[in-house]
Amino acid sequence: MSHAARAYQFGDKSTDDDVLALAIAGWSMPHGFAELFSTGNLPDRVRTDPDVAAALVVRGAFRISELGPNPTT
Repeated sequence: MSHAARAYQFGDKSTDDDVLALAIAGWSMPHGFAELFSTGNLPDRVRTDPDVAAALVVRGAFRISELGPNPTT
């Protein structure tokens, strides 16, 4: 990620590990989902309807973004 993009996305507080974590998560989520979908390891309504599957992935990704750090850690 370029320094300009990093500054825009994260401000001055980002680290190389922040960017790496974002890249790994961004890669892992769709690939992990594709593996689950292709091997049939999802509930029937998701496995049989690609539109439902795609909508749930998008919904989940946005819900993840709403989660903050655990205040107890």
